[in-house]
Amino acid sequence: MVNIKLQSGVFERNRIVSNILLIILLAGDLYFSAQYVYNLRQQQTPIVDEGQRELTRIRNANFLKLFIDKVIRTNDKISYEDRLLLENNVRQIHSLDVMEKWKIFVNSKDPREVEAAAIELMFILAGGTTK
Repeated sequence: MVNIKLQSGVFERNRIVSNILLIILLAGDLYFSAQYVYNLRQQQTPIVDEGQRELTRIRNANFLKLFIDKVIRTNDKISYEDRLLLENNVRQIHSLDVMEKWKIFVNSKDPREVEAAAIELMFILAGGTTK
């Protein structure tokens, strides 16, 4: 009977030690999994930012082409549909600088103001900075 008690005591100690090791390994696994997920998210953020910048560049280029085609190259009065198209496209850019220059262009009264505002708008759209 004494041998049975010793054997059962050894098994209980082994079970306790293995349970402690299992808990330690599980905690380490959870920690490293959390670190892995955190690092993945950090790596994806620049990709999202770069994608947004690329989308803005494409919208700028599309609006600049539309602006040149509908405003600069024409000698006629700009139609309502074209003005609406330009307005919608400039809003899709989501840039305060571009929107500000657009409003200055639209509210210009004399030809010199219109020309200066158009130049400033095209400069911003081409990637320049505001003065």
